[in-house]
Amino acid sequence: MKSHGELSIGDEWQAIRLIAASQVSPRKALAELIENALDAGAKRIHVVREKTRGDGILRISDDGRGAAQSVSEGKVACSDDVAANLAQIPQRICESIKRKLDAQARQGIVGEFGIGILGFWSLGEKLVFRSRTARSDTYVLTMEREKRLFTVEKAKEPLERAGTEVTIRGLRDTTKHVLGGHRLASYLGGELRGRLLDTGAEIEIDDRFPGGGSIPVRPMAFSGELLSDVREVHTKSGRLVSLELYMNFTASASEPAEVGLYRKGTRIVSNVTSLDDFRHEPWTLNVLEGKIEYPFLSTSPGTRTGVSIDEAFGELVVALKDVEGIISKRIKQRQKELREERASEYAEFLKDAFKKVFKDLPDDYAFFKGPKAPPPPPVGPLCKVEIVPSSVKIVCGSSWRFIAEPTDDDDYAVREDLTFAWRLSPEIGNVCDADKKTCEVIAGSKPGDSALSVEVRQGDSVATSKAAVKVVEQDRCGELSRVEVVPRVAIVWPGRSRNLTAICTDEQGIHVPSVTVQWLCPPTHGTFSSTAGLKATFQAKSDAPLGPMPVKVVARAKSRQLEGSATLYVVLPQRVGDKFPPYVPWPNPLSPVRSQWDSDAFQLKVNTEHSDYKRAKREGTDLGYIGMLYAKELVYLNFGKTCTPSELLERLVEIQSHLFPLILGELKS
Repeated sequence: MKSHGELSIGDEWQAIRLIAASQVSPRKALAELIENALDAGAKRIHVVREKTRGDGILRISDDGRGAAQSVSEGKVACSDDVAANLAQIPQRICESIKRKLDAQARQGIVGEFGIGILGFWSLGEKLVFRSRTARSDTYVLTMEREKRLFTVEKAKEPLERAGTEVTIRGLRDTTKHVLGGHRLASYLGGELRGRLLDTGAEIEIDDRFPGGGSIPVRPMAFSGELLSDVREVHTKSGRLVSLELYMNFTASASEPAEVGLYRKGTRIVSNVTSLDDFRHEPWTLNVLEGKIEYPFLSTSPGTRTGVSIDEAFGELVVALKDVEGIISKRIKQRQKELREERASEYAEFLKDAFKKVFKDLPDDYAFFKGPKAPPPPPVGPLCKVEIVPSSVKIVCGSSWRFIAEPTDDDDYAVREDLTFAWRLSPEIGNVCDADKKTCEVIAGSKPGDSALSVEVRQGDSVATSKAAVKVVEQDRCGELSRVEVVPRVAIVWPGRSRNLTAICTDEQGIHVPSVTVQWLCPPTHGTFSSTAGLKATFQAKSDAPLGPMPVKVVARAKSRQLEGSATLYVVLPQRVGDKFPPYVPWPNPLSPVRSQWDSDAFQLKVNTEHSDYKRAKREGTDLGYIGMLYAKELVYLNFGKTCTPSELLERLVEIQSHLFPLILGELKS
């Protein structure tokens, strides 16, 4: 036996209660009441939350057309019979008047289920719905939560003009936090973004609870760079999908970039990655934010959120496949450009920072080197001059030769286009070669103190210096007791020269005459142009090994022989020239190494897959992290083969102590 039949509601009131209970979001229920106002043509909507005699109240008022539509014999008509129109709202649950409108009349209207009025159950205990048209009196619809009866009556307090005022009394405790002014404004700005932009309507929230205030609702503004060439796509049936997508590269795990799914200007899915069909690139890159607008989607009648996985949704997913590859390519290309820009900015800052750091570091540091490293920067203009030695005691009648060492601002020797002028004051002796780089002072017959000065010019640049000269009696000069090399520590570039002076004195610091000397150095590093005089010039080989080099001078006077020593550091130019080694991504997730120095390419390779790099980038401290990597490689290049582990750590701290304050200052600015 076979039977047929139709589904029917056995208990209408129980069905209504289930429908009302399906709306669990108070904010969504409020958004639906505001959408009703927008459907009625409202341009100004005022939302008030306040307390009266301890009772929480939510009031939504608008300047729309009011309850001006009725259904008669299945047709919708405009009507000024507001009392009858209001009565139809609770009597026609699940029969939306708006669905009966023709296509033209439905333009800009969203409602379709006829159950939005029941959303007040999630907000409060009682709904008071006052409305009037431009040509009618004001009537009131009153409904209570969990009660089937309703009333419609003429309002004792009429509205001044056409529109609607919905008041919900007895706000539930669950609404306390979600209906706060600022939080609610942010929610509505995203939920109703499209409708607010399309209609130009204004929504004002007046939250009179403690900590509230008056807050305008602004359509949510997206951040980032607009993908202007990916604005629309068509489904296989020819329907238009509108896209407004932005690349936001500042998004993070705590503040992710989200693309919402919109239907007729109303957001139905806040983040498309919550849907299985969108859990792939480019949506999961945490870069895209914006909206996908497709008016043919269906949503859940109960919660009025989410999307129905139906044929229209399937068409949307297929249509988006055509542009997903384009979007992913654009994102990755822009990410590459931003990495290069950031690397260039960081390198420029670190170049300036290392310039300052190198001025304070000891002379035994050399800058990054490699086949593609820039040539030594040109020597700068004259900045200062130093007389060597700076203090001398000379026996009456004997002589001493002084040398002027002019340098630029970075302490590198200046040799071109120089003029010299030496002067002794008071004149306790004679100055020979007063216009040369070196001069000879011949002491007079009387003891005394004087100052030897030199003025050096290079074009418009002028530098001066002084040395102390003391002339003493002949019988005061003792035996040779000390030999000193000036300067005691110095640097020299490969292929360049450095002047050295031997200071030979007795116990009282008086220069001993008639001293013979011999200069000695490792032949692998260079040679002395003269090995027999108190003044000597060391010429470094162009391929001299980098690092410290001992220099020795052997002095003999009468029966005594003493030695003096100095250390020359053969280094590449200390100064950071115009070309600073860039850093490039070196993604290597399986390697514990954070960076590598590529001397052939003259660049620092940074492991961008290392957890430390990712954390620094996420926390905005990647500039400091990159600076530490440069410091690490610099220490290893200079001392990795000559220092103990503890000495390497000391060197690293030495650089960091100079570099960190500069980086912190940049981050604060």
